[in-house]
Amino acid sequence: MLDLDFVDRFDSDVLSNLLNLRKLSVETYPNIEKYRFRLGAVLSGIESLDELNVQIKESTLSDQLFGGILPGLRKLTVTGTNLRRIEEQAFEGLQNCLHTELTITRTSVEEIPARIFELLLNAEWAKLDLSFNKISTLNSASLYPNSSFWFSKGTKLLQGGLILTGNDMQCDCNLVWLGDWLRRWLRESYESHSVLIPEAHAMYDFISETTCLDSRSADTKISLVQLYPDHICHASALSSANSSLPKHLNFNTFVIIVLVLLLS
Repeated sequence: MLDLDFVDRFDSDVLSNLLNLRKLSVETYPNIEKYRFRLGAVLSGIESLDELNVQIKESTLSDQLFGGILPGLRKLTVTGTNLRRIEEQAFEGLQNCLHTELTITRTSVEEIPARIFELLLNAEWAKLDLSFNKISTLNSASLYPNSSFWFSKGTKLLQGGLILTGNDMQCDCNLVWLGDWLRRWLRESYESHSVLIPEAHAMYDFISETTCLDSRSADTKISLVQLYPDHICHASALSSANSSLPKHLNFNTFVIIVLVLLLS
């Protein structure tokens, strides 16, 4: 149900009788007067929905999905090149989803509101894909409001991973924590026995594609999993940013470390 620019009416109960509807691709139809159409109202009647793909036509995602994110929803994908801003309350309802894969991709969004991470706290399993947007940095406080939260929760907040491939991130000291996070996620995925070594090899290759631009050397791309404080931080900042694994990590070294941890 995409690219229907001619639509001038969309009744809220039009899909309610589709009791076995599992997957839906839809847009926000901004040409319909707002008082006559709310996408959230349409979605609220589809309790069978597992996967929802929404193309946002407006520049701001605010209340378009209100009431439409139901507990049974397992995969939500938001796209739209016009989209530049996501308001804090845009994904309310996500906190009731126990298994969640949230993807925000191919938009013009530069900043991700911290509220999105809060909404994922209740999930038993969550994955966040923020690939191919315009994100330049990601604040560690978005995931971890304090250091004790980092040590106690680790990467269990996003067991399925955090994907940031294809963004406009600039290498600086504020991104060092993200390199730590990616390395720790790989390690904890091993320790939980949730992945096999071949799968972890693919995971390592995949997260290695998440890069930032190093402006000091003609915009050379650096993989975030290889980003350490002594690579990018000033001396005064080194004490506050520590890597969780040895420097110059490669996959074989990582496997050896993990096997030692599992056998100890």
